[in-house]
Formats: sequence, C-alpha cells, structure tokens
Amino acid sequence: MTATQTIKGVAKTSFTPQILCRRNCDLGVYAPLDSIHLISKCDDCPGMVKRYQWWMMDTESQPTLESSDKYLILHTEEPLVEIRLRVWVRGQRWADAYYTLRRNNGPQNGSCTIKPFLGVEGFTMFEIDCAGFESPFPPITYRYMVSYAVVASNVPYSRIVLTLPASETIHISICDAIDMCVERSVELKVLAIDKSMLTGLQEVMKYVPNFFARGHWNRAYIMGIAATTFIDTSLDGDEFYSYLTGLVASTGSQMEQITALSSHMLIRLHPVDFRGATIMAEMFSHLGDSFSAIVQEHEWLHREGYYSLSAMHMFFMSILGEKTESHSNAMCSLHNPACMNLQRIDLEKPFVIKFDPLILVRINSWLMSTWFLYRCIYFLGVIATQRHHPYDDALTIHQSGIAYQINVTDVTQNTKDIQLKTIDKIHVIKLSAMLLHELQRRLNHSSILLQIISQQNFHNIYWWYPDPFPSKTSVLIVHAYSPVKFFRSAKEFQLTNPLVYKTNITHFNDESFNQYMTNNSIQNSTEVHIYSVMLNHKAMLAVRIVNCSQLMYIKMRLHRWPTLGQIRQHACRITPDMQGKRIWIANSCERSPAYVAIHKPGEIRYKSGKDRLSPRGRKKGNKTHGGSETPEVRKYKDYIDYDNEDIVDEIERLNYSILLEIYQCNIWKNRSLDPGWSEEHCTTSFEHSRGSSVQCTCYTLGALSSRIFPISTELFVEHIPVPIFTFNMILIIFFALLFLLLVFKFLLHLNIVSAYLKNPEFRLQCDASSVGKSDQSFIGGSEILLVIVTGGQEFAGTTSNVKFYLKSPHRQQTSYQITQDPGHPKLLRNSTIKITVPRGHIYIPTRLALRLVPNGRYPSWYCRSITVVDLKLKVQQLFLVESWIDRSHIHFMRSKYFTYGNYRRYPKYTWCKRFRSRAEQLYFSWYLINAITGPSQSKVGGIIMNQFERTCVWICKTAITLAFVTLYFGKHTVFSIQEETRQNIDNSLQVHLVVMLGFFAFLIGLSVHVLFEVVILRWLWPHT
Repeated sequence: MTATQTIKGVAKTSFTPQILCRRNCDLGVYAPLDSIHLISKCDDCPGMVKRYQWWMMDTESQPTLESSDKYLILHTEEPLVEIRLRVWVRGQRWADAYYTLRRNNGPQNGSCTIKPFLGVEGFTMFEIDCAGFESPFPPITYRYMVSYAVVASNVPYSRIVLTLPASETIHISICDAIDMCVERSVELKVLAIDKSMLTGLQEVMKYVPNFFARGHWNRAYIMGIAATTFIDTSLDGDEFYSYLTGLVASTGSQMEQITALSSHMLIRLHPVDFRGATIMAEMFSHLGDSFSAIVQEHEWLHREGYYSLSAMHMFFMSILGEKTESHSNAMCSLHNPACMNLQRIDLEKPFVIKFDPLILVRINSWLMSTWFLYRCIYFLGVIATQRHHPYDDALTIHQSGIAYQINVTDVTQNTKDIQLKTIDKIHVIKLSAMLLHELQRRLNHSSILLQIISQQNFHNIYWWYPDPFPSKTSVLIVHAYSPVKFFRSAKEFQLTNPLVYKTNITHFNDESFNQYMTNNSIQNSTEVHIYSVMLNHKAMLAVRIVNCSQLMYIKMRLHRWPTLGQIRQHACRITPDMQGKRIWIANSCERSPAYVAIHKPGEIRYKSGKDRLSPRGRKKGNKTHGGSETPEVRKYKDYIDYDNEDIVDEIERLNYSILLEIYQCNIWKNRSLDPGWSEEHCTTSFEHSRGSSVQCTCYTLGALSSRIFPISTELFVEHIPVPIFTFNMILIIFFALLFLLLVFKFLLHLNIVSAYLKNPEFRLQCDASSVGKSDQSFIGGSEILLVIVTGGQEFAGTTSNVKFYLKSPHRQQTSYQITQDPGHPKLLRNSTIKITVPRGHIYIPTRLALRLVPNGRYPSWYCRSITVVDLKLKVQQLFLVESWIDRSHIHFMRSKYFTYGNYRRYPKYTWCKRFRSRAEQLYFSWYLINAITGPSQSKVGGIIMNQFERTCVWICKTAITLAFVTLYFGKHTVFSIQEETRQNIDNSLQVHLVVMLGFFAFLIGLSVHVLFEVVILRWLWPHT
C-alpha cells in the first residue's frame, strides 16, 4: 500500500496515482541482497499517462531521478529509502505518490558456539547453540554448512545436536521469515575417517540402515559422506547405493542432502562407465520422486540451498555429457537415409556387426540416466519460479560445456519479440510476441520463466545415442513455467506459434568427418560429376568446400538430376579461395533423393535448358582421405552464366575435395520402443546467405537440437555428348550448291558488285561531261547538282516538301524546294537522291540551311549528307549534316570538305563511323523480314533488287544460319538413361536431320514471303 499521497489542488477533477509492491518491498522493508520492484497504478487518471518520474529522496542531497518508465527497479543499501512517483497527464497536470522502505538487516544481537571443538566425522555428536538472535519478522531458521556440503537446512531451533563431516569451519546462516539472512562461522576440528579407523565401505555403511530406522536422517547422511571416500570402482558405488534403496526425501533439506551425497559419489566414480550410468539412473530416479513431492507442497528453499541444487545438477549434466566409452555404430534401419546410401554404394559389409546384447545394456543405462536427470532438471525449473521474478538479472551457470540460465519476462499488451543469446554463444533464441502471449494464456500468468540449457557439440548428454555415422549434436533445452502452473505432459509442450533458434556453426569442425570427405578430379569440361544422396524429411543437405584447384560450378537439386541448362544458368560459382564455405538445399518432402552436380567450365557450350544429363558414366563409392582445415562457414550462392566467364584451360585438371553434411533440427522423444531424435515439429534452414548459423523452427518446447553428420554418397561420372564432325558427302554437296548459287548471282550482277566497290556514300566522283552524256536531266542550263543521302534509321525518310537555302559569300541567298507526291515519295529511308538545279547565285564555297514543310506523313527526316556539285567549274563541296530536319529552320552551316578540284579535302571516316552506317543500312536484316519488305532500292542508288533476288537472299541467310546452329549443338540426349539400360550411343552428326530442318525452314520462309509480299504489300499498298 502507498504510505502517503500528495495531490496538487486544482479547480479541475483530480486523480490519485498509487505505487504497488511487486518484489522485495513487503511489510515496508527490503533486503539489500535483492532488487526492489515497484510499479505504478492509476485507475482514475484522465486519459493516457504521458510521463513517469521515479525520484529517490535523500535528506542530505538533492533528489535523483531513477527511472522514467512505468516500473522502478532499484538496487540500494540505504537504511531508509524514500521514493516519489510523479505522474504526468495531458494539460501539464501531475500528481505525486510517495513510498517509504526500511532496510532489513536480518536477525541481530546473537552469537553461535559449538561443543566439543574436536571430534570424528560421523561419530562425534556436536552441540551448536545460536542464542540471542532477534528479528521483527519471526520465525528464525538456521542452515549449517561446511565448505563442500550442506549439513542441515531450514532448522527451526537455535540449539541442535548433530554429527558433522570432516571440516575445520562450520558456516551458519540465520534467516528471518522474509528471507534475509546473516552469516556466522565457528572454528572446530573434525577428523576424517580413514582406513586406520575402519577398514572398508561395509564397515562404515552398516550403521546407515539403523539410523534411517530410528529417524536419524542427519547422522545417516553424514555417515554416507564419510563412506564415499572408500568408493573406487563402479561395484563400490553399486554397493554404496544399495544402502539407500527405497529412500525418498520428503523435505527440501533432505533432497539437498541426497543430492550432495550423490555428487560426492559421482566424483569418486569419474569417469563414469555404463555401470556407473546404471547407478546414476537409480539415483536420479529417487531424486525425481523427491522433487515431485516437494513441488506439490510448494516448499520454500533456502537461498543457498536453491543455488546449490542448481550447481549440483549442472555438475550432473557435465558428468553425464562426457563421453567416457565407445560402442559400435548402430545397425541400419529401413527408414534411415544414411543406411540407404550405404546399401546403394555396396558398403554394407564393413558395417555389418555381430549382435551383442551388452551394447543394448550400455545404451539402455545411459538412456535411463539421461531421462531421469532430465526429469530432475525440469522440476528444478518449477522451484526456480519462487526465486526469480521479472526484471531480475538472469541466473547463469557455465560449467564444462553446459550453459544454464534462467530468464523471466513479464508479458503485457505491448510485449515485443524477444531475442535471447545463450551464455556459451552457441544458440540464439527468438521468442515472438505471439508465442509469449500463447505461453501467458496457457500458463495462466503474466510472468513467464524460461529455463534454457545449451550444450555444445563436443559435450552433450546425448552423446551415447547410436548413429550409423558419427554425428555432432548441439542440444538446446527450453522449458517455460509460471508461478502458478507448469506443463505436465509432452502434449502440453506443443506450441501453436513456433520457437525459433539458431545454432552458430562458424567455427564448427570435427576431424572425424574427414574420413567421409570426397576427393576427386575432372579432366575437361565434358565431364560432370553427380553425387546422389537420400535425404530424410525436413533435413537439409550442405556441400562444404574443403578445397578446389580452380574455378568450378556446383548445382544442387531434389528429385531429378540437374539439367545442362540449370548447370549453365543457376550453378554456384566456387573459387579456390572459398575453402570452408557451404551451399545447401532443404528437403520438405517425406523422403527424397538429392543430387549434387560438379562441373568444370570450359569451351563447351550447351543448347538449351531442357537437355538432361544421362548417367552413362562409371559409378564410384566415396574414398576416405584425411586433412581438413578449420572452415569459415558461410553460404555463397551466385547465379551465373558461362558466357560471362573466361575460358578455362582444358589441359589443366580440376582437383576438388568436398564434404556432404546433413543438417537436421530434431526433438528428443522418449518413446518406449524407439527413443531418440525425431524430426517432428521442427523444420531446418540456414539463417542467411553466409550460412554461419543453422536456423530451427520448432512448434514444441523440450529437448531440441541441431544435428550435423556426414553422409556417404554415390558418384556418377557423366560425359556431355559432343558433336563429332565426320566426313559426309551430303553435307558437302549441300554447301557446294549454296556456293554455286552465290557464284551465279555474282556473275549476273557484276554491276552491283562494282557499285559497292565505289562506295559513293562517302566519296562522290563525278565528271561534268560524263554526267551530261549519261544523264539527260542535266540539260537546259542546269549547272548545280545536289546529291542528298538520307539516314538508315526507322522513319528517316519523309513524304513532306523540303526547302534548301544556299548562300555564297557576297551574293544573294538562293532557295529551292523539293515537292513530293505522298504516294510516290523520293526522300526514302537509306537512299541517295540526285537533283539538278539552276545556278542562280550559287558559287562554291557556299553555306547551307534546311527546312521541312510539314505537309506529309512524317514530321521529320534524317539527312546524312548533302553534296553541292558545280558541273561547270568542276568543283564540289560536301556538307555532313548528320541530324534530324523538322519544321524549324536550322542555321547556315559551313563545310571545309571539297571533294573534287585542285584543293581536295575529304572527311576522315573511322571504323566506328563506318560500322554505325553499315548497321543503319542493314537495319538488323540478317534473316529477318527486312530483306523482303525493306527498300527496293539498293545501298548504291539507282539499282533495284526484284522480289526473286530479295527472297533468295533471305532463304540463303536462313539456311546458312540453320546449318551453323545445327553443327554447333549437334546431337544431344533428352531423357536420362537408367542404370540397367545403359548402352553406347552414337554421337555423330545425323545429316538427315539437318536436311529435314532446312526443308522446314524453307517452307516457313516461303510462307513469310507470301504473307508480306502478297497479303500485306499488294493488298494494303497496291501501288508500291
């Protein structure tokens, strides 16, 4: 309850905040050993609270602001703690609440004495008297300890008579009712029992049954601790525990004593064999029964007793998690994918073992001890709910590879996702807000306690689980509790919202995996290695790159062999500097084969993605080799095309070493007939592209794991079919006919060939007399010839009228206009037009300007060059226009190129300019329809190709292209050839297929020709 409240007087409605005690603040006092937890509550606040301020008041100094949250967590040792809470709401209104706490110093004003000061452990009766202790919070309890074990706990009497173990100091903890304790120590001398006093174990333990019968529990316990010094072997341990058979503790103090006795016995039995594991199983079974009884009674344990129990159980796990013996590998079962791979590669014989019942006895001993210890640890989490609260620091114990931690969270409406990292930095746990709300609903409380135990690969309590291959298992145990409820059956552990955890495998490496490493080599790029693996449900296959001598490609696929197109387009690019990295594939089916293809890139190119590899190579088993460096685990996946790679030397051999690893996220099931790891409720994936963590998504709590084990593989060596160009007369005749056709066309069109050689586009040679004789249009006083060259781009021609403006120095401007018929235009794309005009005032040199009259179908046209020729003075001037002409008037341009006369000067055409012009002329017309529907006028001008010539050109180009494509790809297999139907296949070129494809290409080309020449051109434009 709030001690005092102060409210500021205002005219408006007031409100009253309150301070509620959550922990370590009952009865107005606090214990300095724990933190103080306070929370604000305001039922009548108008609207939402905007700000909280928790102030710690100090009479000697100014108040200090401790928190601005809704709650306050305070660590202090001040004798008097005064806290002020100020709550701010809208409108700058606020109210204060005060809370006062006094420090509880525990029982005071007392002292402890012991008589006698010298004795023998287990036999001498000591009297301990702690008189004079007073506390405002009775009753007072006492706890007696030595440095290595508890003697008695939760004793309600200040005076006690009991035996003690060998020690020189006894520590006494005096506690009040609200768990505040003070410590006292008393010096004494207790001698240990040795073989000079008693000769053996039986002589010491013979008193124990009598002590139990008379109810002297403490004397029996001390005598048991003394007897542990005589335990040397498992048989001694079995004899020792026979005196404790049927003993069940009924109080927390007795359970702590039995646990301490068990830990002393296991220290003597270390390292523990399967006989010791049998004793452990019986011992943990009795402890589990004691836990079950104490949990039902909700008994309050002493603070040190709880921490001692936690530490001793982690010690038990470290003892159980140490591999102390080895047994033969498990015999194969029909549902085990690893065994199925062994059968496929004919390696069953080395793994056939003679049935040995002793192996089953050993495994069963470890199984029982593991299960009963797991049960005790689960009940330990139930007891932890009395000691840990939200906002407490986490309890952490890290011992011998076992990482134990307790985290408590408070689930509210604003709860967000939580990410927890285990203290050994092996696992990262992600708890979604939906999962936390589900736990809150099912556990019926807002405070959720999480018990988390992480065990590394080399040290976990399930090391004895038999596998056909040596597996490495990272175990993560996760349990959830609340102060009012805990799960009691495996069915209650199942979740609707998944628990996600990641296991760090960055530095994972195990030398035992090296014997399963695959070493091989590829001679040339026609060889592909394919490894076949059977994957279990929800498993993931990873290829770890040990080393490779040069660039190689790896493609993984389920169900079917990778196709050549998939290897070419979607393979992972592996370089020699990627040692230790992994690529992987996940299986979501019940059980599926997985294939890994390895290829050396080279000069071989493939036809299409539909081509499949056919397994016609030799079949191999794995070869075992050693020597693997510690990998830096990271996923690398890069989709790539061979066309982007440099050609690899075919002579150099590709040497590679890989290790195939299967990853599984499992849950431990204690089934009566087949206990072990199960893939139910969990799915496996990698966290991110680097592959540094295995990510598990599990819909259950309990003993979870991420397991890694190598897998034996089956190798097929596939040779890619390569076309063989053999001597064939039909193919020679086919190309000879094409050559004769070209010669025939050459002889019939020598004028076209000579015109191409002259190349008048870049150089215009003209003579006035010869032109006048050959062209009758140059009569009637026309002395100026305009040669206009249009561009080759699309829509470079025009049907509009065009104006030319010529201006010579010191002379008047002269203009001309070309008037065109839109139905029969002259200024076509990719053409050369010659026009004679009167001289007027034109003398070379001159200047030129152009303008388009927008009366046609096209708003602009592209002019490449204009040559002005003076036929009388035999001078010509070349203007390189190279621009689009539209309705706007361009500025007068000058030209320094005079291509005829005494001062000849020509423009320099680079290869880039010539290539661009040629591309414009061809207009991408290799075997497309431009050869048919393109301009009927040739590139020279004045010469026209008829329909027959253009169709022949198109058919020839199509046939040549088809022939080259067919020769390049050759014959290829489409379907995989099964193992039992393998045979030698002829890979030579089949010419009849080439001829047939050529004939079909001719029919297609003829159809296209008819479509464009007859249907489109003659029907739509009958006058062209």
